[in-house]
Amino acid sequence: MHIKAEHGKEGTGVEVILPTPPNPPHCVHGPALLFERFAQGDDEHKKFFACSAFRNRKDCSLYVLFDKPWSKAKLTERLGIFQEERKKRKWYVSNADKSARVQTIRTSGKMQFCQTCSTFLVEPDEPAFHSDHNLIKTNYKSVTNPSTLMNALTSNEGNAQYLFSPDTTNFITKLITGNKFSHLLCVGTPRIHEMFSGGKKPKTMLLDLDDRFVQFYPPTVFQHFNMCSNFFFEEDGESYLRMFLKKSKRVALILDPPFGALARVIGNSLEKLKALVKEINPDAEIVVYWIFPYFLSKHVAEVDPTLKMSHFMVEYENHPVFKKGNSTKSPVRIHTNQPCLR
Repeated sequence: MHIKAEHGKEGTGVEVILPTPPNPPHCVHGPALLFERFAQGDDEHKKFFACSAFRNRKDCSLYVLFDKPWSKAKLTERLGIFQEERKKRKWYVSNADKSARVQTIRTSGKMQFCQTCSTFLVEPDEPAFHSDHNLIKTNYKSVTNPSTLMNALTSNEGNAQYLFSPDTTNFITKLITGNKFSHLLCVGTPRIHEMFSGGKKPKTMLLDLDDRFVQFYPPTVFQHFNMCSNFFFEEDGESYLRMFLKKSKRVALILDPPFGALARVIGNSLEKLKALVKEINPDAEIVVYWIFPYFLSKHVAEVDPTLKMSHFMVEYENHPVFKKGNSTKSPVRIHTNQPCLR
């Protein structure tokens, strides 16, 4: 299935081809997507694999021509290299080791967090190596609300880590609470996850491209995930999601993808997540809250006609334009299949 890009000059553009062929090349952000570049009057369309999360090659240089694929040996070699690169990050913790480390961090009363390096200083001698960095003393409240500790990743389209404003967070929190969901699946929405992660109902799990969250949450409530390719970075990541959804009856699925992401790419991942919920419990009810600008609403409707735009204006705490008090009103809205919100 060819999916046309939502942006581009008339007569030119890039299509993404779904489903992605088996064994695509990988980058550190996960498996690539297959694209096709075309131009009016040009019969030779160029197919190529590129990063699923970052559309700008300055952010990720992965580019493999479809007719010049990597050999099986190279695919295996490069995948190993990228996995090792990810594991070398200062904050990396495997699923097997997460629970113990998170418990250590949450029970320590004198832990420090380096905002410069985005990592906790666990050992007594570590602060000496961060003397010129921005260090913050933590407590239980701060380590259970990591969005208040970490610097948001806003330097490129792939992360686009803009955090909901207090008003938006409160609105969505009341919306979730009032609908008595059994489970809440937060995809790229860490601030909403934080509102329910302290044992409040509904049960919540965060799937996010930002792997720094591994320091704060056990694997039962957080998995490193690429929503553009529906990819779990840990081999047992999907298994933890399945365990989370085991007794699901009424599931809220809230996602806030980068606005530069193709709606149908996100929709493809959304359908797979919904299918997984139904596989585990065929009778489960799923309510979707897709955060996206109103000028892209037609593309959301093409993906899922049941999703209708609500009139609530979503604002962000750290967005340069779409924040409270700015003269430019936020165009961001909630697209949902919940009738009373439309």
